[in-house]
Amino acid sequence: MLANSAFGPRVKGTDTAAGLAGVGHAFLAIKVGVFDDVVAFKQRMDEYSEEIKGAPRARGVSEIYLPGELEFIKERERRQRGIPLPQKVVEDLLAIGKETGVSLG
Repeated sequence: MLANSAFGPRVKGTDTAAGLAGVGHAFLAIKVGVFDDVVAFKQRMDEYSEEIKGAPRARGVSEIYLPGELEFIKERERRQRGIPLPQKVVEDLLAIGKETGVSLG
């Protein structure tokens, strides 16, 4: 609502044929220490996270992820192993590097 974006059934699909999705985002930063003891807050958040992750799972679901957790895991993997690229992209990058005199190795 703060971003004056579409909501509910008004959000269009991500299909480019549907046009812009109309999705918006609003972010807020809060200085927790103004409201509560930071250590106590973190302890409550840890407890809440454990409750969520320990909740009963639907059939076939091996783990419950918190918001941003999958992205955190993926970023860590990619920092360790690199970013996977399709072979065609690698070939194109190598060709561009060769054409422009940029060494990629």
